[in-house]
Amino acid sequence: MVGAVACMWLATALATFAPGMFEEEILAAGSGMGVFAQILFGFAAGAHIRFGRHAHHKYTKGTLVLLFTSFVVPFVLGCLLAIPTSHFVKLSGDTGDSMTAALAMGTLVAVTALAVLVAQLLTSGRIRSKLGVLVIAMAIGHDIALWLLVAFLRASTLEVMQLIGVVIFLILMVVSYFILDSEDLKPWKKWYAVILMIVAPIFSDEVGLHFLVGAVLFGIDMPNSWKLFLSKIEKPLMTLTVPYFIVPAGSVLNLGNIEPSVLVLAFVMCITNLVGQFVGSTLIARTQGYSWNDALTVGSDMATKGVAEYAVAGSLFDGGSGLISRVLYYSTLLMAMVLTTLSGWMSQYFHWRARKEVHEAQVSSAVVVGAD
Repeated sequence: MVGAVACMWLATALATFAPGMFEEEILAAGSGMGVFAQILFGFAAGAHIRFGRHAHHKYTKGTLVLLFTSFVVPFVLGCLLAIPTSHFVKLSGDTGDSMTAALAMGTLVAVTALAVLVAQLLTSGRIRSKLGVLVIAMAIGHDIALWLLVAFLRASTLEVMQLIGVVIFLILMVVSYFILDSEDLKPWKKWYAVILMIVAPIFSDEVGLHFLVGAVLFGIDMPNSWKLFLSKIEKPLMTLTVPYFIVPAGSVLNLGNIEPSVLVLAFVMCITNLVGQFVGSTLIARTQGYSWNDALTVGSDMATKGVAEYAVAGSLFDGGSGLISRVLYYSTLLMAMVLTTLSGWMSQYFHWRARKEVHEAQVSSAVVVGAD
């Protein structure tokens, strides 16, 4: 994860001080490689949702409280923030209005990037820990809320045929789950899985959803017989491809040409997220019986940003003719870059503190037993 963050800031620095390196032709080639890497990443992330230990996590009352508050609090704060901000900065795009811009801003502030969070937990070795299982279960809930909100926001811009295509695509993926949910696949089902792996990202992108949605959904539909192979390549695959989520965002950010309003709005969005999601999740986790260090780890993990923001913001911006303005789009990219950097460092630090606390308690207990 450190390498991905470093690549992100390096791309931003090059775009700022050597913009000639990011000409349109180079970006187009890089974009193709990035899309391919993100699709592979989506396959692995979706499969991990299905096969991982957290897939069987029981949503207890405490988990549901954490899930609800960790999304709703920053979402409401983001929406409220958009009201006074819209008087000073244009937030809505050509096809949007103040209401859709406010909902979009709340969504972008609140969501936790599931794919990057999984990669962060994998590289830190915390994917199988109790807290790792908890935060991924929460992030899955965030993703569901995210795409429901995105579908609602984009409904006004989709044509009737696209809406029909979305319904057909979702029905196809649900039916495919039951077709492929078998340990011993017949030959035609194996070919069906291969074809679906190719078609799902393309289909989802053509009907107005992001290609990553199709990749993740195929990962969830992935045949059980592929589980062993996936377990061997999952960690290196996700570790190697995560930079492709982040570098494209950095490559479009020439900080020398960005107006002050973008920097100010990005700063305010970062503060809103940290107050609503980091502080909010930490305090709620503390009321559910977690230690301060564990609660702070949960808050740090839930503040993770990355591909979700890039995908959704890009979809809503739509090359300048979408629902959100250029200012909100660039501010979202900067917010995601800053919070991805901070959340990784903070979660590692608080996790180290928690392990140290447990170790000291075990040592103290051993000393007391020895004295007796």
